[in-house]
Order: sequence, then C-alpha cells, then structure tokens
Amino acid sequence: MLQVFLYLNYLLIVFITFVIHEIRIPDSLEYSFYSVNDYLPSGTNNIYVTIFVCLLILITFVIGDFTTKKFTSLNKNYFYFLFVNMISWLGVLTFFKIYEIQRAVLILNFLVVPIILFYLNRRRNLNYFAFAITLIIVITFQNNILNTNQIISDNDSVEDALYSSNSSENEASSQTSYEDFQYSLENTYKLSPRLSLDKYNFCCEIFARKYPSNLPGGYLQIYDSKLILVNGLGDIVFFEIESIINEGSIKKPKVIKNNLDEIINNKNIFKGRDETPQFESVRGAKVINDKLYISYIEEVSENCLNLEVVNAKLNDDELVFDKFFEDDECLIRSDEINVGQSGGKMEKIDDDYMLLTTGVWKTYSKPQDDQSIFGKTLKINLNNGEYEIVSSGHRNPQGLSKTKYKNIFISTEHGDLGGDEINLIDIYQKENFGYPISSYGEHYDLEFKEDAPLYNSHIDYGFKEPIYYFNTKEIISHGISDVVMNYFSENNSFFIATLNARRLYEVDVDIDKQRVNDINTYSYEFIERIRDIEYDNKNNVYFIFFEESPSLGVLKLIEDQ
Repeated sequence: MLQVFLYLNYLLIVFITFVIHEIRIPDSLEYSFYSVNDYLPSGTNNIYVTIFVCLLILITFVIGDFTTKKFTSLNKNYFYFLFVNMISWLGVLTFFKIYEIQRAVLILNFLVVPIILFYLNRRRNLNYFAFAITLIIVITFQNNILNTNQIISDNDSVEDALYSSNSSENEASSQTSYEDFQYSLENTYKLSPRLSLDKYNFCCEIFARKYPSNLPGGYLQIYDSKLILVNGLGDIVFFEIESIINEGSIKKPKVIKNNLDEIINNKNIFKGRDETPQFESVRGAKVINDKLYISYIEEVSENCLNLEVVNAKLNDDELVFDKFFEDDECLIRSDEINVGQSGGKMEKIDDDYMLLTTGVWKTYSKPQDDQSIFGKTLKINLNNGEYEIVSSGHRNPQGLSKTKYKNIFISTEHGDLGGDEINLIDIYQKENFGYPISSYGEHYDLEFKEDAPLYNSHIDYGFKEPIYYFNTKEIISHGISDVVMNYFSENNSFFIATLNARRLYEVDVDIDKQRVNDINTYSYEFIERIRDIEYDNKNNVYFIFFEESPSLGVLKLIEDQ
C-alpha cells in the first residue's frame, strides 16, 4: 500500500489552496465557512498565508513519515498512485462544489504535484527542507494561477477589469446628474458555469456608499419597461430596460419630478446632497398595484423619529405622493438609537395587503412589546393603511420575499455579531423570533446586557428558531441584506445579498421542514456591497444595485445569452 500520509498530505494541499482563494464553497448548516483570510488581520499578505500553510504541510509530512515507518512495503505502481490522486481530487471538488477550474491548475495537480510527491516519498534520504521548498514553489505557483477571476469580455486587461470601479468613481467625481452621466458596460463576469454578471458603471460619486457616508445607495423596482431607482436621498429615476438588455448600454435616464421634499417632514433626508449623507433616509421602495410605495425615516414631531410609508400613482411625468402608513409612536433622536436598524422592506401579499418590516433602532424593549411597531413585521391594508402585527422579535429585517407558499414569506435579518438570520414567517401564526432575548449573535462590545441577553437557543425560551444563521464572528461584520426568489431554479431557492461581506448567496430551502438544504457562495473582487436585487420576469434577469462605486449588475443565465 502507498503510505497513508501521502494522501492526507496531498488532500491538505488541495484543500488549503482553495480555501485561501475563496473558491465557491457552500456553508455548512452548523457553521459558516469562508476563507483563511477571514480569520487573519485585515491586510495580511497571501505570501505569509502560503508560508504558514506550507509549514503546516511540512509538520503533517514529518508526523506522517514518522507514523508510517512501520509500513514494510511501498507500492511503486505510479498509475495506482495517479488513480488515488484523481479520486482525492474529485472528492474535494465535489464536496466543495468547485465546478470550474483552470486547465493549468488541473495539469499541475493531476500530474506535476503527484510526480513530485511520489518521487520525494521514494527518496528516503531526502531532507525535509528540500521537501518544504518544493511545496512552497508549487503552492505559490498555484496561488498565482488561482488569483485571477474568469472574465468573459473583450477587455484583455485583468487589472482594468478588477479595478474598473475606480475609473468609474473618477468619472463620477465630475458628474452629479443622472441625466448627464456617461454610462457604460464595465465587464461581463462569469460567476459559475450557469451564471454571468454584466456590470455597468453608474451615476454618481455623490451617491456612493462609502465611509463616512451612511446613505443606502438605492432601491430597484420594475414597472412596465422601466427600471426604477429610488436612492437614499429621495431621487427617483427611470431607466429603459430594453436598451440594457438588447443593446448592452444604459440610455439617458429620466429623473422623475416628485413632491417628496414637500410631503416629508424630516428634511435631514435631503441634506445629503450638500452634507455628509446619513441613515435618516429612504429605506425601501416597492411597486404594488401600479403605485410606488416608499418607506423612509420620518420626523413625527421635533426630534422624534419613526418609519413611515408614502405612495404615488406611477406615471412618466411627475409622482405626487400621499401619506399612506403613519403611526404616533416615535423615538427621540439621540446617540442612544440607531436609525440604521430600521428595516423598511415591503412586499406584496395580494391586491389588498402588503408587509412592512421594522427594526429595533437599538431599543431593546420594543421587539417584545406588543404595543410597539418596532422590531416587527406588519401586515398593512392597502386600502386604508390599517395594520396588524404578524411577527415580532426582529432586530433589523432588511430582506423580504414571497415563497411558493402564499402564507409563508422568507426574511433576511441583520443580527448582532455573528447573528444574521434567515427566517420563514407564516403571516397567519403571529410568530415571535426572540430578539433581544434570543439571538445567535453577540453584542459588538462582547458585554452581557440584562435587557438583551442574546441567549443562543430560541426554542428553549418559547421563540421560533431561524432556519439558518450566519456564524460570522470571525469577520466582524457580515450584513445580510436583500432576498429574492430564485427563478433560475425549480426548487425553493433564493438569492441572498450581503453588505459588508460582499457576497451573493444562492440558498436552497426546504420550506416544509423549515431548514436550509444548501448554500452556494459567490465572492469575487468585483462584488461590492449589494443593497438591492430585483427580478425582471419579462427578460428573466436580475438587476443588482452595488452601492460602493456605485454600479448596476445584470445577473443572467449563460444559456440565455
């Protein structure tokens, strides 16, 4: 038999190489697995990771060599070794769902590395130092190969492709008008064998979501042949979908006149054009029954804030908004509240009702208070604005989508450190999801709070468990945002976006068993904070708003191109 340590050692090489580079790895139901870089201080150079990994491999080699000296014979059949190597490779690729890989990497690992390891294993007098140097050279070469994402475009410059957002930001610095901005296709990226993403530079630097700005970049909706963008400052812009899909370009958009600055009392929303933008802004947009609904942070009375909704009949000329959903409950503007935890996502139930999510605003007593609208999912009558609470115990639900079950909605929710959740909400059951008594996250200051104990278990305290949570304590901030039904799949599948994690997930959900079956992760250098995703049924594509550059993404099936 071949020495067992040889196989284990090689599996470690394959495994670590892919972990370093975040090749699309699904998350386990017990924990969230990302990459070695998530566990290292920011800015750690990959060369140091490589050296560290090689040291681990060397230790494995030494231990394996020591423990296998009792083997009396060594099978020198090289073809048998290649067969075992191939099985090992296929096992790793299948388990981690690595569907595509460069030919140079295949040649390196199917032929070159096995030859080296087989040869070194036969050379009993070879010192470990030479072995370590060989592995460093091989893995460094492999890392360099894997360090480049696949790009399908006419642009031959990888550097230009990966950093094209910088050039768009430079252009945007002299442009502050949607109508004057010069839009263009940056690149087309291949996310997987079945998915590609067109990414367009987008107006304008003033609307970019980057420090010290707290402004949500924008929310997307589709009406007729128009892609509607509502940004955090209350600007409403219509884009022609046909030009984006058929011509690969964004034609001159139309900025729609509206009366938001007249009907909204909170003038802080509009100050972002001249001052540093802030979380007191538009928090969501939704088209329902030919009307555009906008949720936003309102100033109900002097320095007292809450979440309210206005609506307007859609047309191409001017939108006249009216107050739709109001409530007397409000919170005093101060450092003690966080309006960034306000929710604001809306979803249609049917022609008579909609859902609205509200956040906790860092007020821990509200989510468990049945008399409060904060930390809840509200069912609102579209005819008169009256509401009822259909779920409670939420922290900051910013994603909400229908499922194939009329009474079941899927919600994505910002948690505390390591506590982002995916929840299934039955709107007829008045379910309580436990916050701030129960949460799988921890307070960012890591201190225990009597009014927010954040016990891990939900069910032990009488609450409903999330169907999944992202245990991301190691990467400080994750920031799960939007969720939409995945119409590219026949299963109960959903696309889920993130902010700080800069990842797009494809999540397969078993709604009957209330669990996540599988999660695929798309994480590339060109993916930024994703604020919103919207599906275009007519063209079978998803529009994605990346809010750092900012940029517009068009996600499509490759066979449909």
